[in-house]
Amino acid sequence: MKKRILFTVLSMLAVLACKKEPMLDAGTDRLDFGPEGGSMSFTLTANNPWTISESAGWFSVSPESGEAGTATVTVTVVTNIYTDDRSSNIDIHSEGLLSSISICQESKKEINLSVGGSTVVTVPGGGETLKVDVTSNVDYTVSTPDPWVRTVSSKGLTSSVVYLEVAANDTYSSRETTVSFADSKTGTTSKLMITQEQNNGIILGSSTCEVGEDGGQFEVDLKANVTYSVECSASWITESSSKSLRDYHHTFSVAANDSWDERSAYVTFIDIKTNTYARMTVVQEACSRKVILLPYSDTTFAYQGGSAAIQIQSNMDYECRVPEDCAWLKAVVTKGLDESSVTLSCEKNQSSLMRMAQIEFVSGDVKEVLTVYQSGCPLTFEFTHTITYFPFPTFMGTSVSGKILWGDGNTASYPPSGTSRLKYMYSTPGEHTVTVEMSGVETVALDSLSGIISITLPH
Repeated sequence: MKKRILFTVLSMLAVLACKKEPMLDAGTDRLDFGPEGGSMSFTLTANNPWTISESAGWFSVSPESGEAGTATVTVTVVTNIYTDDRSSNIDIHSEGLLSSISICQESKKEINLSVGGSTVVTVPGGGETLKVDVTSNVDYTVSTPDPWVRTVSSKGLTSSVVYLEVAANDTYSSRETTVSFADSKTGTTSKLMITQEQNNGIILGSSTCEVGEDGGQFEVDLKANVTYSVECSASWITESSSKSLRDYHHTFSVAANDSWDERSAYVTFIDIKTNTYARMTVVQEACSRKVILLPYSDTTFAYQGGSAAIQIQSNMDYECRVPEDCAWLKAVVTKGLDESSVTLSCEKNQSSLMRMAQIEFVSGDVKEVLTVYQSGCPLTFEFTHTITYFPFPTFMGTSVSGKILWGDGNTASYPPSGTSRLKYMYSTPGEHTVTVEMSGVETVALDSLSGIISITLPH
């Protein structure tokens, strides 16, 4: 019995003496990749089964596990499209041991240029200073191969601004150049394409024109070597003629000045291609005639009536005349030095029809007319029916307008847009009462009484 127990203990000690200590060796603790990515491998040695864990989405590991022995593990990294470096770890586990390897990747090297959102720029023949916005994560230099473009200021790293001065083009041909922004260390390059137009010209015979208060015509002679358009900055100047082949002659008409202030405007001749321009200033004398100026030719009151003040400009005394048959409308004039106020008071319109009056402002042979309209009082109609697709009655009269309540919570305006006959589809069949509030109505017509239960007309 004692021999048997002794043999068992000796066997166990022999097994424990043969078991090796766990071993894990990755051969490196860091793998460095360029911005283009790619694959790199390392040799993994372990005397026990092993597994690899990683959490970054921009690289993969193969294989991710293995048995005891020596294995080649490959790490594949995708291209870094970002301008920041990045790094992560892979963790190797084997029999309680941990070995970590840092996976590091350089950022994408780039130089981004923008002149107003573009890298292709057209400069007028007269020259210009270009503001180039540069965003870069490398140190760069600016190269201008042609002497008519030079760098006047610049910065190196991160966001910066580079100013390029483009000299005036003294030739009659356009010219091009390429400005390079380059990093000699990484070979990163970005280019700005510059095209300069010929030194085009629009030459006016005179830059100023004076016109009398009564208006009239004036002429402009010019020379140009470009295709151009003509713009007038005020509606009281209009062009009366078109240009000829090379030596151009334009005639403009100027309306009479009805205000007591001198006024001025511009006639601009614009190069369609480059937007360069020549400009003439047109100055017109102030009005010396006797005038009455109304702010508008007509105004409208709601049927409820009310009051409104109208500002009138005049350089003379005038009389305000309201038609005798328009007792519903009153006008009270409050006069100042150059401007007066007319307060219109309108009574409520008891009729459903629109009414109108013309107020005259008179001084000698000068007369201005203000037309006053007042909407008619709306009438209420009710149509109770059982029609699912209801054909709306036709309301006729002068300036008919109003509101429709379909009886199911929905509403509509009248008249409807377009010329089609108004019809309404109910979502649920049954009895509905259509309420109509309408003004200006003289006649109401229904296609049929079929399905109509009752009609309520206004008193």
